[in-house]
Amino acid sequence: LSNKYDKHGRTPLSLAVKEEREDIVDLLLSLQADPDMSEDLEHHPARLTGASPVMHAVLADLPGSILKLQSSHADFNLKNKHGMTAVMLACLSGDADLLEMLLEQGGDPEAKDKGGWTPLIYAAYGGNLECVKAILETGASKKTKD
Repeated sequence: LSNKYDKHGRTPLSLAVKEEREDIVDLLLSLQADPDMSEDLEHHPARLTGASPVMHAVLADLPGSILKLQSSHADFNLKNKHGMTAVMLACLSGDADLLEMLLEQGGDPEAKDKGGWTPLIYAAYGGNLECVKAILETGASKKTKD
């Protein structure tokens, strides 16, 4: 049950994270729910098609869920169907604290999406100075072009 898709292509864990139900996140992880199982929303128009539970935790600004997913060995560098990572989403949203948490957990500051954009480009595009600084402090390349 914990590693199955519903008729809309969502997993129980991704739904629990989206709904900010940390009690259910805990239960599902204790039942061996796969923290890397992305949603399967083939026909969904949202940019997040294929988002992982970590990505949903970033969007909902849930650092507690991110730490729980990390303790279950979630892959912080999974990409959605557009090649975006959780680090890129944090940069775009401008959440420097969440970004630093992701980087500390092994998030890749130089990953590229399908369009060639890196976290630095997302941070600059979003006008997020603190995120730009955080990415540059990792030693990420300043010469990346989209």
